[in-house]
Amino acid sequence: MFVRTGEDEQTFFVVDADAGLSDGRPYCKKVSAATAKQLRPGFLLSSNTTVFNINVQGADLRRGSDNGDLCGGGVFETPGCVRGEDCEASTGDGKAVRNVRIENVRLNDLYYSEDKFRANQTNMPASQVALWVPTTKDGAQSENISVSGLVSMYTHADGINFHGGSSCRVENSFVARTGDDIFAVWNSEAKDIQYTNCTGLCPGCAMGLGVNGFSWCVATYGFQSVSFT
Repeated sequence: MFVRTGEDEQTFFVVDADAGLSDGRPYCKKVSAATAKQLRPGFLLSSNTTVFNINVQGADLRRGSDNGDLCGGGVFETPGCVRGEDCEASTGDGKAVRNVRIENVRLNDLYYSEDKFRANQTNMPASQVALWVPTTKDGAQSENISVSGLVSMYTHADGINFHGGSSCRVENSFVARTGDDIFAVWNSEAKDIQYTNCTGLCPGCAMGLGVNGFSWCVATYGFQSVSFT
């Protein structure tokens, strides 16, 4: 089901180690839009955008100290509020987008090898989240976001989280060794969210918590309609 595309078929994006989060600076609360942008080296996706055949390696060594309720950022994210419903700072114009496709991408695998795949290995260079869809300034839902063939080997926070999205689909994807939940929906207005034929492995392991911590492969905190098949 999961095919590793040859390196000659993908474009690599490697975040400079100096840009990685390694200390306890504020990540979500009381940060300006400029600071938020500096701390979120990833792809901010506009409407009618397709991203495919890329390989991304993040540089963060930890989860943000004030990011326990999750505010992103993601390798891929859509515009919206930096901190939950508080939109004092936002990414992009903070407005909802439509028609985004992410296909055949591999994340945070540059330093991975099977002999290092231990349950409680922490502080590896990686991104915060694979895909983050935040709430928006006016509360509108980002729509028609589709993900297929995503492989993420390590993230410090969640794997994929729809915090502000409807009519979104994730299929044929593999997300491993997260710091928190793997496939998540945190959105009381979310409608028609579908996860199909996906595999999650070792939730919470990036925080040294293993599968007995507070993290789950599947997590929902409010929704209108969502399916995990």
